Formats: sequence, structure tokens, C-alpha cells
Amino acid sequence: MRRYRMRLFIAVLTFTFGISIFWASQLIRHRFLTPQAELQTLDNYLLSNKTRQELKVWNLGVNYVLVRNSDLPDGTVENFWARFYKKYPNSPGLVFFSKVGFNDRHDQAFVYVGRSCGGLCGAGEYVLLNKVSGEWVVRAEQNLWVS
Repeated sequence: MRRYRMRLFIAVLTFTFGISIFWASQLIRHRFLTPQAELQTLDNYLLSNKTRQELKVWNLGVNYVLVRNSDLPDGTVENFWARFYKKYPNSPGLVFFSKVGFNDRHDQAFVYVGRSCGGLCGAGEYVLLNKVSGEWVVRAEQNLWVS
């Protein structure tokens, strides 16, 4: 049996929105969630995330496993997490991301990040980043849901 100690499990398909597309677009466009974000960054985020796509991952600097839909347990939703943890013991759950929205200068980014670890275990948030001296820095985080 393989042990996945200290590994991050990342869903391969991008996750489009943490909430319904209508509410996400309303909240984002009206800047209720992230008033510091440029409209150009938010528009690019909404445009980029109209469909799910395969996540492109480079060196993250952490130990991770990319999990495809075919890697996930088959069957009913009720027993998903029991089957998931049987297949991936010691896993902290699944992490999922949207595609990143950028401004034209590529010095501001907006992304949805979520984590699920069981029926009542998880959270999702929007993250706003700015590039400062060549490094991405988190400028704001907006929690959307917690379970």
C-alpha cells in the first residue's frame, strides 16, 4: 500500500467558480469581494473560467499528486470520501483551483482556491495576488464557504 505522507492532492480539472456563475460574476464585477482588484483582472478571470480545463502545473515547491477524474473512486457520493481515503491514505483531501485571471501587465492575478476533505470538511476562497519585485504576494483573500 502506498503512503502519501505530506503530499498535496490537486484535482487536474480546473474548478470554475466557488459559487454559481451568476452570483460569482455579480459579486466579482461589482467588486464586493475584492475592491482592490482591477476590473481588467476580474474580467479576465471571468472570461478564462467559462469552461473547465486541464490544470497546468509547474514546480510548486511542494510534494504533490495530480488527481484525474479517472483516479477518483467510482460509485455513490455517500461513500466517496471513505473510498478516497482508502485509496490515498494520509491524504489531506483534494485541493482545486480555477484558472488565473490577470491584468494586461501581468502584475495582478485573481484565482479561486478550494479544499475538500470530507462531507463537512473544506473551504473555498478567492485570492488576489500582486507581483512585487518579481515575486507573487497575496494581497487579499475572500472566504466564500466553509464546511
